[in-house]
Amino acid sequence: MATTEETIRQQLKDHPVLLYMKGTPESPQCGFSARAVTLLSETGVTFASVNVLDNPFIREKLPKLSQWPTFPQ
Repeated sequence: MATTEETIRQQLKDHPVLLYMKGTPESPQCGFSARAVTLLSETGVTFASVNVLDNPFIREKLPKLSQWPTFPQ
C-alpha cells in the first residue's frame, strides 16, 4: 500500500493540472475553492481535483510537502 506522500506524488505525476480543494468542482465547500474552480474553468484547461475533506491524510500531509498551509492548492 502506498504512503500518503507516494499517493500525492503519483497524483501530481498523473495530472498536469491538479487542484487540491475543499469539496468538488461541482460543489465547492469554501469560497476560495469555488474561486479556484471558476478561474481554472475560465481558462478552458482540463484539470483534475482531489477533495481534501474526503482525504484527511492528504489534507494533513500536503501542506508540509508543498510548504503552503492552506487550501486550495
